[in-house]
Amino acid sequence: MLWLSFIGIMTTAIVLSVGGLNFAFERIYGLILIPILLYSLFTPGNPPIKKSILLWMSWFFVLIISAFYSGNFMGHISPLLIAVVPICYFTLITVDRVDGAVIDQIVRTLLWGFGVLGVTALAASRVVGPDHVPFTLVDQFGRLRLTVIEPNLLGSTFGFLLILSLPRAKLTTSTVVMYALALVTLLGAFSKGPLVAVVIAGLLFGVFRAIARRTGLSIATLLPIWLGGAACLALLTFLPSALGAYNTLLARQDAISSRVYVLNLAMARFWESPLIGRGPGDFKLLNPEILRAVGGQHFSQNLWISQMMVNILHDSGIIGVTIYVLFLIMIVRRGLKWVRAGSIDHAGYLAAFLSIVISSQSSTVHLSAIFGIAAGLVAAMPLRTKAMNVGESTSTGRVRPFLNERKA
Repeated sequence: MLWLSFIGIMTTAIVLSVGGLNFAFERIYGLILIPILLYSLFTPGNPPIKKSILLWMSWFFVLIISAFYSGNFMGHISPLLIAVVPICYFTLITVDRVDGAVIDQIVRTLLWGFGVLGVTALAASRVVGPDHVPFTLVDQFGRLRLTVIEPNLLGSTFGFLLILSLPRAKLTTSTVVMYALALVTLLGAFSKGPLVAVVIAGLLFGVFRAIARRTGLSIATLLPIWLGGAACLALLTFLPSALGAYNTLLARQDAISSRVYVLNLAMARFWESPLIGRGPGDFKLLNPEILRAVGGQHFSQNLWISQMMVNILHDSGIIGVTIYVLFLIMIVRRGLKWVRAGSIDHAGYLAAFLSIVISSQSSTVHLSAIFGIAAGLVAAMPLRTKAMNVGESTSTGRVRPFLNERKA
């Protein structure tokens, strides 16, 4: 089930039409997980996890109420289904302890596979032009998207996988080649937000790892991050072609003007219903006029608000955004608990989750399965922890964390 979850986040461009509604595999699979969500809600279980699920579901109930009062409930059905998908993935991950070795195996496999595919597609688009490369791999601007629905989400997902791979990474030739392929693929998405998120999350991982190992920050802890950051800066600074491509693709006037227009419109509409918002996906109902206003010939038919908090504020109002912020705080606190208990894996999970939160400030990643997976990894109980004085009540009794198999 974990393999299917991660495959889902890497194949969001593969869409199946069901009853006039278009669903990517990650969403179809997420909806299949609804029984697990309901079982977790209505049966005794791990109290901290149940509180997290109930809090996230409270935000979802605000969306339902908002959709009902919008006067067009049926028009909001598809966005409601999309909004519940991350919660289903979160529940799947948290119902059992998370095995760091399994997660590492999945992540390394995906980094290798999609890293090779990304470098190949990027090279082909530069040699024969993006018009001669399948559109499922490269968009009309020459940016990589592979089998992910759009470049920003590819960058966010690949950055997330990169950070997840750090806790168990070893300095071997295979690992170096894997990171080189992954880095080129990440840069090939030409997305600023995910790139910034990876750098910040990498630094945070160094801090969390030091806390988990009960050591201070050292050159050894931060050196790999510094070298990676230096490599990125060197690539962007000293390769004129790369720098020119980034200046062209990241500063497109159409993208900037359209995002500003949509954000301003979203805030204006929020003030029309500030307490519970306008309902999930309300922008979809206004697509024709919005697309015309921003020059819609280059835009998807499903228009979303690109900034996470503005999106939540617009859809669920002040009540909804308050609940969502409380949920985020709860997840981060729980992750810090496992880090302080000695889980180096959770140092990576927490940093990777924060990379997704950062990426969501310029995209709608929080409505994707990856957000539920990232939050679930942070909240789930580890198989091993280093500290001996930390325990937690579960439905099966008292958990006694024991020594991590990986020696500090």
